[in-house]
Amino acid sequence: MTQFWGVAAGVMVATAMTTAVQAQAVSAAGQVDSVFGARSSGDVILRRNGQTLAVRDYMYLQPGDTIIVTSPDVAVRIYVGGEASPRRINRANSPFRVPAAAARQPSAGAASMLASLDYLFTDRRRPIPVYTRSRGPGDPPPVVEAQPLLPAGPQLLPRSANRIALAWLGAPGDVAIEADGKTSRISNPAQNWLVLTQPGTAAFKLSVADTALGWDVRLVDDSAVPAPPWGALSQRPSDADRLARAVWLLSGPGEWRLFALSELEALSGSNFAAQRLWHAVRSGELTTVQNPQ
Repeated sequence: MTQFWGVAAGVMVATAMTTAVQAQAVSAAGQVDSVFGARSSGDVILRRNGQTLAVRDYMYLQPGDTIIVTSPDVAVRIYVGGEASPRRINRANSPFRVPAAAARQPSAGAASMLASLDYLFTDRRRPIPVYTRSRGPGDPPPVVEAQPLLPAGPQLLPRSANRIALAWLGAPGDVAIEADGKTSRISNPAQNWLVLTQPGTAAFKLSVADTALGWDVRLVDDSAVPAPPWGALSQRPSDADRLARAVWLLSGPGEWRLFALSELEALSGSNFAAQRLWHAVRSGELTTVQNPQ
């Protein structure tokens, strides 16, 4: 099986890091987004394992970290894994203790695979577009194209995957589901992505309604999911190992991409790195997974 080790949003990114650094984004419980109004390092500090650290933009937060704001003119915006919206910490609501994370650490191979993701964690996140104009009955069909991470055509999905995450480029659109000879339609006027429940049939078709963009999905046994080069996942894999496998699948054959995106979405509620990557897919920051060789 071909091994792909780099992840890029339009460009190839390859990094060389120690294992400790490689796993930062995965093991982190959150991340500082911005520090506002600080004039000295003492205006806002972070306590970690008995040490006092200066707080800076984009630094990773670990479980148990305590943020203390001492100046009334200072605020810190942070992202915490499992929370959809950022938190704003100021003197009135500090100290703030970062919640403990239950996720286990990734295996060495998974940490190595995730090393090249760090570039997505060192800059401000692009907002996810929201469209406000709904299409009327006489409007032309939406202009859409496949997200390079999710090519149109055949897709394989393990039976245990209850939720399906779709994403495409261009205009928003309703999603049509053809299963057991019946067609249903999910209204989706404001976004070019959608999370839906698996219909439960052995095979079904998903499409952006009124367009040619579609995916023919077939359910398979969970054992059919390809194993990454560092080894098959255990019966109770950590979130980090599942995330690393999903990223690896995004570099491989197109028929496993729907499952890979669905894994990012499924993990985004509890894993900080998955949350960031699923955001990057929906915002258009992450569009390709490339081989750095």
